[in-house]
Amino acid sequence: MTSKTLSMIIVFVSVMTGGFIEKSCGSESEMMEARVVHVPIASVNRGDKLVVRARVDGAAERVAFMRLYYKGVNEASFRFIEMNQGLGEFNAELPVSQFAGSRFNYFILSFLENQDVLTSPEANPYGDPYEVNIVSGPALAAPTPPLPSVPESESVGLPGVGSTLSQSAASEETPILFLSPESGEEFSVGEEVLIAASFLPPEGDTLDPGSVNVFVDGVNITRQTELSESILTYATSQLPRGDHTVVIQASLASGNPLPRASLTFLVQGERKARKLTAAIRPFQGRIFAETRHESISSVGFNDNNVGASLSGESGIAKYNARVYLTSREDGRDQPRNRYTFSLDLPVVGLTVGDTYPRFNDILLWGKRVRGFHGRLRLGAFNVDVVKGETVRKAAPRREVVIDTLLNLPFNDVNNADSTVISVFGTHSQDLLGLRTSFGSGKNFQLGFNYLNVRDDVNNDTSATQFSVLPRDNTVLGADIMFGFDNRRLEFRGEVAVSGFTLDITNGAAQKDLLEAQFDVDLPFDPQDFDNFLIINTSTTPLDPRDLTSFAYDLSLRLNYLSNNLLVGWKSIGSEYVSLGNSFLRNNIRGLYLQDRLRLYQNKLYLNFGLEVYQDNFDSDNGVPSTNLTTLSTGFSIYPGAGWPSLTFNLRNHERDNGIDSLFVGPDLLTRGENNSTTDWSVMANYDTRFMGLAHTVSVSYIRSDRNDKFLPATETSSNVQVVTVRTLYQIPLTTTINFARNENNFADGLNEFEFNMFGAKAEYALLNRRLNTYLGIAFTSASGVSAIDTVTVTSRTDYKRTAFNTGARFEISPG
Repeated sequence: MTSKTLSMIIVFVSVMTGGFIEKSCGSESEMMEARVVHVPIASVNRGDKLVVRARVDGAAERVAFMRLYYKGVNEASFRFIEMNQGLGEFNAELPVSQFAGSRFNYFILSFLENQDVLTSPEANPYGDPYEVNIVSGPALAAPTPPLPSVPESESVGLPGVGSTLSQSAASEETPILFLSPESGEEFSVGEEVLIAASFLPPEGDTLDPGSVNVFVDGVNITRQTELSESILTYATSQLPRGDHTVVIQASLASGNPLPRASLTFLVQGERKARKLTAAIRPFQGRIFAETRHESISSVGFNDNNVGASLSGESGIAKYNARVYLTSREDGRDQPRNRYTFSLDLPVVGLTVGDTYPRFNDILLWGKRVRGFHGRLRLGAFNVDVVKGETVRKAAPRREVVIDTLLNLPFNDVNNADSTVISVFGTHSQDLLGLRTSFGSGKNFQLGFNYLNVRDDVNNDTSATQFSVLPRDNTVLGADIMFGFDNRRLEFRGEVAVSGFTLDITNGAAQKDLLEAQFDVDLPFDPQDFDNFLIINTSTTPLDPRDLTSFAYDLSLRLNYLSNNLLVGWKSIGSEYVSLGNSFLRNNIRGLYLQDRLRLYQNKLYLNFGLEVYQDNFDSDNGVPSTNLTTLSTGFSIYPGAGWPSLTFNLRNHERDNGIDSLFVGPDLLTRGENNSTTDWSVMANYDTRFMGLAHTVSVSYIRSDRNDKFLPATETSSNVQVVTVRTLYQIPLTTTINFARNENNFADGLNEFEFNMFGAKAEYALLNRRLNTYLGIAFTSASGVSAIDTVTVTSRTDYKRTAFNTGARFEISPG
């Protein structure tokens, strides 16, 4: 009795800044098949944000929500955020700095109100998502790895140190924040300069103090710094005249490197005696407000948002507060407003509001919980407690069915106005998580975990009005981590076992009824354990001895000789379910391997990846097991200033269940499956000067081909070409011109779809760059045809759209 569920939680974490006005004209369309229209993104600069835009065309039903799923190449599971809805499209932003490594994956999922699901890419988005390469932009020279450690006595040129990288040039999301000095600040010869920085690691992780390295003009001065848990300071009055650059690099306790932070200041003039002003600002805050209006064909959409954040230290206490309020908040849907407050003392911490706890990947990983997360950190002994609501109750929405001829409501057999449920309701869902761990997590930690997620069925009278039946899920697990040689050698292991009840409407079953129905002798009464797990005939597994609800993941990481190797083995049982990670794939087992080699002073990177899985390895459901093999390889070349960088990637994904015929007798479950998808991409980025202006040119080509041995109608072929030119002028003006083309061929040539987009945008800064304005235009066209055979055409597409957008952002006060 395997149960697979789709969570209806809507999470909003993307914060936009600036106004937006859009006008559409010249729109013409004919009927087309429903699909997600999106131009894949091939590469992005590490200091930038990934901006994803998509829309659904050809759907008869409205879009209930659209989500962006993403993960780093070393992560086992996808995370997701809800994409913002405008009238014409959905969009989302991700800070690239959160990804360790040089690549990450994403795909888009759209859920329609008739329960249909559309994805981009259309075929196997989870197993074969889009891949984005992280490249260095003008502000960052070296792409991914941290700077090599430099002996204190040596002074060498570090990659990127020669260029000026101010705090503003780096991503606003970087967790390394310079407190002193200010970027570009001037000092006199002999004046004491205080270098101070704050570390703000993401929730659920901590800084690895042994990984911190500080460079001043290429010299490693780490040993002269003072480092607390979150603040680094260094004071000197011995700097000569000239520009000086500070670079800080560090890693998290999880092993993920942080994007390095850098700034430049100036020492000049004669010696002056200036009293050193204070050191560290006690707090920092940010307030923003946004209003957005979109209008397409005289139909408007308004979106007003306000938010604020505040963080700092007071004595031994550290605090962090965030709030985000939007006019799109609606009690009939899942919450879009967000609020969080965290307080951390040396050994205890508490977060209230919206929190995203992470115990481990197969049990609880980034689930939004509105409640509290308490933490006790004693080093040798630690406790985490999470309690709150993951889904709030939402009543189903009904709409009256209108007779279009009479413009009156239809009547049912009782002569009453007929209604139909247009949006299904959701049960309130509560989560309780407990974790006890031993060890600080720097070199060793052993953890024991408990998780219970249960729907509240009080006052829910009709199960048919809800998107899913009320469920109950309990998971027990443990994990262990060993780290050696400053965690350059690391072993991780995770195990868990689950119990899952699909329908708890009638509560726990009586013992005698279960024994009679399944002809077993139970050693306990299910009704005595209903606080732990509600057990009835829909519970899986009823007999845990078969280990179908058992999951484990074992991995080993080696980081030596410029080589970063990860190898692991995982198995997720066919009846394993954790609502703390709702989209974890079950009934899959196999090997995964990733390797990245750095050569020629980090100018050449070689990538290799291999995944060999057995999907549906527990074939008691009558479906044959399928072998999944994914092989990926590629290289990146960063020759340095004045030369273009080049990245090439190749990936092949195969599915084969070993059956030689499409159909085996009358049993449709045992039909043959043998298909492969080959993707390859090439990206080039070039920073150059022409006619006295600085230009960044990016060119990408992506191709994907799916071949099927048995079903030619499922074969697809697509290619994407993207060209972007960004120009910086001698006045505070920046222009961006981009062109994208997407050609698709489905069903052995019977279905074709072509998408073209051209856009131009100008950004101009005023008032010493405190007021930033922009104006843009975008032309979009789509055409295609869908057919059953060479004669019968089912739909045609002819779509044109012109959009103008303008807006401004004003910074009231620096800092």
